[in-house]
Amino acid sequence: MRGPEHEAERLVSLRSIERVPALFTIDFHNTLFHCDAWFQLEIRELPRAVFAEMNAISPGEDNQQMLTEALQRYRAIREQAMASGVECDAVTSMIQVARDLQLILHPDDIASAVQSVMHRAQHDAQPIPGAIELLQGVRARGIQIAVVSSAAYHPFLEWSLTRFDMSNLIDEVVTSARCGIYKSNPAIYQHTLDLFNASAATSVHVGDSPRFDVASASSIGMKTVLLSNDLAATLDPEPDLVVASLGEVPEHLDRLLKA
Repeated sequence: MRGPEHEAERLVSLRSIERVPALFTIDFHNTLFHCDAWFQLEIRELPRAVFAEMNAISPGEDNQQMLTEALQRYRAIREQAMASGVECDAVTSMIQVARDLQLILHPDDIASAVQSVMHRAQHDAQPIPGAIELLQGVRARGIQIAVVSSAAYHPFLEWSLTRFDMSNLIDEVVTSARCGIYKSNPAIYQHTLDLFNASAATSVHVGDSPRFDVASASSIGMKTVLLSNDLAATLDPEPDLVVASLGEVPEHLDRLLKA
């Protein structure tokens, strides 16, 4: 009798051959979850938190200047990832910042500190209203679901989904940290489609950013839904649907997922 390992391999093999009839993808920050503490670490504040965790920069005017430089260097790395479409994950970024400042810190210790400060940020994570119900509705239709995010620290998304019992609603979590592609590069969406052998024409992406969600996903042919309070905004390209809440999405799914 063949064991579960063989069955897992068989399912992976089937996915690589069979085309998924429809795929639903969704952004993480401010679409699926709200977590400002984590977001600020991701985009700007990680060096301050990590070096404090490690007691790497002691108080003092000279060291304050060093911390300011660390924040500037980290921010430059994030901006470069956004501009180039090539990601540098949070741990690698912090190792680079430490080296630039000539701080003698072991990479494993930096990784441990990043994990600690990111884990503490979970206290601020909350699903967006209607998010769980939306995923449940999509799953009930037999549609596979992937999270697509420009997250520099992948585990935070997994922790958040697990904490709110949402992991069973998600088939894949695709982050820039894991695949190396920032969402300014449409290749992250093509990468996600390829994981499922899905067609862009029968796939839809939901997010809150006109640039990283709508423009990037639509450029490869995916349908797009913009979550926005500004329903009258003029956008180029235009999303296929603009909603003020996730609860508005289900009634439009059949139309959006048609080729």
